[in-house]
Amino acid sequence: MSLKEAAGAWLVLYKTEDIIPLLHFRFFFLDILSQTIKPYNAEDSEKFKTIVEFECRGLEPVDFQPQAGFAAEGAESGTPFHDINLSEKDWNDYDEKAKESVGIYEVTHKFVKC
Repeated sequence: MSLKEAAGAWLVLYKTEDIIPLLHFRFFFLDILSQTIKPYNAEDSEKFKTIVEFECRGLEPVDFQPQAGFAAEGAESGTPFHDINLSEKDWNDYDEKAKESVGIYEVTHKFVKC
């Protein structure tokens, strides 16, 4: 199986063992619609909110595994926090300006088919 990224789109080529030679390859396409990307803010806390939309062909996303690369800003202080790793579905740090602990806890998601 190969995976190719092209301008926010993912093309997956999967080789199958079908009997008919023309059906040996199946294409799956997932395009991240960049104009739909929205921030998730403190006022969105504990609510589901659409933060991105995908165009999918031949597949349907069923799970999301957050990794590193997220960013946040202190709600009161404006302190930036970069390269947040959410692979454990939790993150915490200390905001020196606000003199308080900050964090993202119990990350959950759901996919809604449009």
